[in-house]
Amino acid sequence: MLTRLILAICASIIGVTSWAQESVLPYTYVEAGYVRGEATGVDSQGFRVKGSKALNDFVYVSASYVSVLSDDPRMSFNGVTINDDVEVDQLDFGIGVHTVLDEVPDFVAEINFVQTDASAGSESERESGYRGAIGFRLPGGENYEVLTMINHTRMGSYRETGFE
Repeated sequence: MLTRLILAICASIIGVTSWAQESVLPYTYVEAGYVRGEATGVDSQGFRVKGSKALNDFVYVSASYVSVLSDDPRMSFNGVTINDDVEVDQLDFGIGVHTVLDEVPDFVAEINFVQTDASAGSESERESGYRGAIGFRLPGGENYEVLTMINHTRMGSYRETGFE
């Protein structure tokens, strides 16, 4: 699956460079926010910082950092139920391409290096790998935009295909 996604992203890069149009959406930005969520019945909260820098009219680099903390006593870490806070930090950075399909939306393809650090009490674990994603980005109004992507992540033995 990842091989096909990487090939699709490479084909996108080659295709985009031949007919790139300038987008109305900015690809140089910094954003930050509060993260609150639930995974497998466990509540977590934290923060996220993300940024992107346009290199030209169709290529950009991006990076993000997410840190979440869960103090739910039902949390499992490495297969063991623990009664301690679990902290998960994720860093990813990569390169992406975009092009305008008509006037909107933009077609977007990215490949990122991903590193996740998880710790609970004296236990810790680090995984790294790659994430490929393709999708669409369009303006939703004056102060917000809509992004929808399908992605595939590989980190160690972890494999997941999902949507954002």
